[in-house]
Amino acid sequence: YCSTSSVHGVRYFSDPERTICEKFWWIVMFVVSVSGCVVLIWSTWQKWILAPIVMNFENQPIPVTEIPFPSFTICPPGKVPKSLSDNFLAMVQMCETLFKFSKYYKTNLPSKKHPLSYSAVVENISVPMENFIEKCDFNDYFSCDYLFHYVMTDMGLCVNFNMLHKHRMLREGPRNIRKRSVPRDRDSIDIWFPEEGYIEKHTRDMIPIRGLGAGKYRAFNLALIGHEDDMSKKCDDSQIRGHKILFHSPVDYPHMINSVVIPFDHITQIAVKPLVVKTSPKVRNYPWEKRQCFFEDERYLKYFLVYTQNNCELECLSNFTLAMCRCVKYSMMRSEEMEVCETSDYTCLYHAEMDFQTLDNIPTRGLGAGKYRAFNLALIGHEDDMSKECDDLQIRGHKILFHSPVDYPHMINSVVIPFDHITQIAFIAMIRSELYGFTDFIANCGGLLGLFTGTSLLSLVEIAYFCFVRP
Repeated sequence: YCSTSSVHGVRYFSDPERTICEKFWWIVMFVVSVSGCVVLIWSTWQKWILAPIVMNFENQPIPVTEIPFPSFTICPPGKVPKSLSDNFLAMVQMCETLFKFSKYYKTNLPSKKHPLSYSAVVENISVPMENFIEKCDFNDYFSCDYLFHYVMTDMGLCVNFNMLHKHRMLREGPRNIRKRSVPRDRDSIDIWFPEEGYIEKHTRDMIPIRGLGAGKYRAFNLALIGHEDDMSKKCDDSQIRGHKILFHSPVDYPHMINSVVIPFDHITQIAVKPLVVKTSPKVRNYPWEKRQCFFEDERYLKYFLVYTQNNCELECLSNFTLAMCRCVKYSMMRSEEMEVCETSDYTCLYHAEMDFQTLDNIPTRGLGAGKYRAFNLALIGHEDDMSKECDDLQIRGHKILFHSPVDYPHMINSVVIPFDHITQIAFIAMIRSELYGFTDFIANCGGLLGLFTGTSLLSLVEIAYFCFVRP
């Protein structure tokens, strides 16, 4: 074999014309070469096993009309009218032995005695939409009632634009959605799916509404008002007084803890820059531990029809609170048999939410969804760090570009006019794909073997031939 081998250097092992020193030299060089080849092949193998996914840019730009316009939720600056909070403060003074604030964390508050649920009570005392949204202008629609619908959040009753209706977003049974959120014709047709995108071309009025294009003339113009004299500061500990706004995916239920404040007496312009991350179908063959994301059909949520990281964490928070307090907050998703926490359980609720935020790498915490459309808000100089998701559309470039004080001496109420628009008509998507497929790995190994030893597949056949045919 040594005298006829095609592997570089092996012929010199048995060449009678070579001295012992020459043969020893070629044996050493062969061993060094094979060792280097093995080390590099092992390094390639480790890279393939430990980090098999790579991010690249796609070749073709995507028009913004192929993605939904950002969904956003707005909460009024005062969760309850000041008149109601004044009644509570008067009760505190009359019943100070029962309601001493210094003992809130030592003595439980009393429970509600009225048969109404806490969700119903919150609805009854919340600020109506017409009291904090004065006018709207988007896509030739000027009716705020048409553009917005109510949604129950951790900050009370808020309003939302462009989120899927509950019958397309939630399974049968979750209890915390307002009964007044009745589906309209434009809510009842499935025209967009997180994985497939839009399945129809002519969907101008259907939810979720498409992006209309770039520039301020395609923007959502909104005038927000706040009655400073009828606003309780006891329910809002923010340093900046104003409306809270959260941008999110149409399939994400809003969690207002991540919201930002639009201050009073300012004109605010918010620019939107999409970031699309697609995923090669071959990535599905890898376990989720490797790709660090889930496809939509790989994880079942009890309350939500669509798996997203946000929805998973909301469900986990509800389960965590139930396990810790034996009840859940009025705004959390819950089944019919789950109890809503009373005011006397506030201390436990508070600690449950704080403890949940500090948990890391527990099994109940979710990863990103496979075909997830997320809309995130970022101020200048800050960008939220999102978990990797298999197919992801994010609005990571939300920036408050224009933030100017304005004075309206002829108006009693404070006014905010935010302009929300997309900055470009098309954008380059990123694609998550295999770093090495099996073919790529074999090609890399073959290249290294050829570089170091001159070995090919026929060289292996040659070795087998001499081992079994001509032993």
